[in-house]
Amino acid sequence: MAGQKREIKVAGIQLKCIVGTKEEIVDNALGVLEKAGQEDVQIALLGELFSMEYDRFLQREFEHYKPMFEIAEPIPGPTINKVSEIAKKYRMYVIAPIFEKAGPGVYHNSAAIIDPEGNVIGVTRKRHIPAVQSLEKLYFRPGSEFPVYTAPFGKFGVGICFDRRFPETARILALNGAEIYFNPVAAGGYVKETYELIARMRAVDNAMFSVFVNRVGDEGKTHFFGDSIICDPSGKIIASGEERENEVVSAVINLEHVDSARIESGVFRDLRPEIYHRLTEQRIF
Repeated sequence: MAGQKREIKVAGIQLKCIVGTKEEIVDNALGVLEKAGQEDVQIALLGELFSMEYDRFLQREFEHYKPMFEIAEPIPGPTINKVSEIAKKYRMYVIAPIFEKAGPGVYHNSAAIIDPEGNVIGVTRKRHIPAVQSLEKLYFRPGSEFPVYTAPFGKFGVGICFDRRFPETARILALNGAEIYFNPVAAGGYVKETYELIARMRAVDNAMFSVFVNRVGDEGKTHFFGDSIICDPSGKIIASGEERENEVVSAVINLEHVDSARIESGVFRDLRPEIYHRLTEQRIF
């Protein structure tokens, strides 16, 4: 109903980089997630591949290749089960991105969606797998679905890191009903100039809230700059983690603002899918 308040508290969990064991990395993340629960967060977003060092995907030495697969887990699995316990304890949704083993020889860069009962209600798999700055194509099969998840207060969807560079990702999620676009990233300094701009534009393009979360600190030769941010449907940044470590970057948002923003912008009223056939053609130029 127009004017009705649908206020929720959302958060990005901005984790410090830890060069150590998987257990050390996960334990640190769970501690910050507990803090989010204590602060009455209703949806918490962990960072891309939060249970491991991302810098490994930026290395060119191929002796790192096979041992990487030992980090992968099924969903649900040991790490997601620990996250589920916290989700249930604090009655919150958690988006938990990990290196997923979906089956023998089938691996994905995925995000488990966990509800306040601690149940995994879905899995979003990264659709666009990079192979320029990183070597993710050696490890991950791309996903192809655009699920949107329904909560009592509204609907949300997830992109993962490189997905943000493709506006079609957020647009399809919005057309599927999403009012909040969550996007975990592992962004080093080489993308800092475009990172904030893209987060704001995905919100503006679709007149919806966007929540981007990044890790912060050093792993190997890579500096991750943090700057986890929450944007409103006008693209205004309403919360930022800057370079603070282990920060719960949160904001109270009213999802009714999505409806009013879409009325004012006409972004869906004036959409012309019947003339966009060029997007589905195989040729590039």
